[in-house]
Amino acid sequence: MNFKKAMVTMLAATMVLGSSVSVLAASTPVVLNGDSKKAQDYEIKGTAVNPATIIKVDIPTDLGLDFEFDPLKLLNASDSDKYADATILFKKNDEQYVDKSNPIEVTNSSTCDVDVSVKGVVTDNGVTIIENDAVSSDTATKAYFKFYVTDSEGATVPGDGNSVYFVGGNGAELKTEVTKATGYKVTKSTGGAYEWDATNITPVKTYFVLTGAANANADWSALAEAPSLKLTFTATKHGVAAVTDEDPSILSRTTNSSGDLVVTYSLGSGSKAATGIEGIYSQSGSKVTIFTDNATENTLTLPAAKLQSLAGKTYTIKFTVEGGLKEVPLVIGVDN
Repeated sequence: MNFKKAMVTMLAATMVLGSSVSVLAASTPVVLNGDSKKAQDYEIKGTAVNPATIIKVDIPTDLGLDFEFDPLKLLNASDSDKYADATILFKKNDEQYVDKSNPIEVTNSSTCDVDVSVKGVVTDNGVTIIENDAVSSDTATKAYFKFYVTDSEGATVPGDGNSVYFVGGNGAELKTEVTKATGYKVTKSTGGAYEWDATNITPVKTYFVLTGAANANADWSALAEAPSLKLTFTATKHGVAAVTDEDPSILSRTTNSSGDLVVTYSLGSGSKAATGIEGIYSQSGSKVTIFTDNATENTLTLPAAKLQSLAGKTYTIKFTVEGGLKEVPLVIGVDN
């Protein structure tokens, strides 16, 4: 009697389970045929949760770095309340000029850490620009411009590489890492891809200050124009080399084992990069075919048999760049 009761209970349980499967079925089930090796293929797709990196760094339109170059401190002598006792003066506010700029605020709203680089090139206009603070060590007409990382109040942030002296020529560069913004959330777009939601982010800020001085002991009677600076800000993902804008150029010339002249060229980079060589032209403007262009290795080869007869002649390489052609001269030398 107990055995029958147990059987009834098991049947009841089986019926309940069978009923549950039937209710949950969302579509007509695939019936497996005993003669089939395969009943149905299913493709299971995954969606990558990897939204595109956002790099967004804000820099003020007006840096507020214009300065008064006053090596004789004439402004301070005229109005010491308004002008500090300094040889290079920056406007702090309408009432005061001091020896350093107000902090330049740079805001990182990116989803990644970024490297902010600032390149400074000085046009000296006859003033000797030095790379240290020792402007008063002699009587030379010299000055310096120092750029450094600070906090929001303009206090120096300690650490190697947190300051640079701007110079002429190719200039000098200061690079600092700024951590990513916090508060980004991932959301799924209507198209099904994941993207960043920046609604409640908190950006991270860094600050820069420019200062400088001129030699007050020098004879500045010939001063006609103050030095000027050009600053270039660049932001890249931390650890990734910045893409610079460089024109196409000739890198080297060598002679191979056969005596051929091999010219190695660069297509340039960034916004100035070329897509290839449109042609090579003689001084008369005619397109020539004496060079073999290996676009894979970026080389031009001039056969040895032609090298001596063409010595001293100038050709023009025309690179195809955005908006037209970039011309680079190539002089065939005897020794190359």
